[in-house]
Amino acid sequence: TICANAKRTGCLSVNWGKVEEAYTSRGFRNWKKAPKCFRDHQNSVTHRFVISQSKLPDVAEQLVKSLTETRSIERHYLRRIITTVRYLARQGIPLSGKNGEDNFSQLLKLRAEDDSILKER
Repeated sequence: TICANAKRTGCLSVNWGKVEEAYTSRGFRNWKKAPKCFRDHQNSVTHRFVISQSKLPDVAEQLVKSLTETRSIERHYLRRIITTVRYLARQGIPLSGKNGEDNFSQLLKLRAEDDSILKER
């Protein structure tokens, strides 16, 4: 999609070599030769130019950033669960309640009113 965006924005011109339509407009069709074709395209002058001009972060960087954010949110959520269980245990209140009203869930809902991350869950 990077090559298609480059063509659409006018970043590519005839001066930068052959513009491969499979990667810019019509889509890729020769799946039997896909690995070789992708490798050839990745090493082409046009593709290298577009990548060098691109402001997009590396895929690995995006994955690491996403994983870090997810871990942070999950840790926050887990801390709230643990402190809720500790509070109920300290007070001698059972986690489960009567008539489908479970104390644990109700306390988490109450805590979510003041905690944006819990509120999203």
